[in-house]
Amino acid sequence: MQLYKFQYQRRQNQISKWNHDEVNDKADPAQEIRRRISSTMPILKRLDIFWNKTSCSKSWKLLVYNSVIISRLLYGLESRQTADNTGKLLNTFQLKGLRKILHLHTTYVDRNNSNEFVYQRANEVVGAPSQGPLPKSDL
Repeated sequence: MQLYKFQYQRRQNQISKWNHDEVNDKADPAQEIRRRISSTMPILKRLDIFWNKTSCSKSWKLLVYNSVIISRLLYGLESRQTADNTGKLLNTFQLKGLRKILHLHTTYVDRNNSNEFVYQRANEVVGAPSQGPLPKSDL
């Protein structure tokens, strides 16, 4: 009886799937967050009709946004270590969705619509106290 040795050759940056997460050899959380954002963006685009054409209140639209979009994006990320750049990616994605729902232009178009203003306006619509984005120490 002959014993066979199995040799596994791994490519550099090989991606493994574990618990619906894709983890590369470097365990880069930014890559995982970018992948999740790119897979969540089509859902956000499909909901453009809902954001623009329905007669629902903006607070209801924000609740739908949090329950559908944000929950899909953040599912399973609570156990990941994040760096400052990953927090910026998540904040940028959240601001994009909030601007769509609240019908606010970017800061490039209208200087009055700063990021803090968008967070403040969203909190006013929902009825929550305004806190703005998370400080860097909490990311």
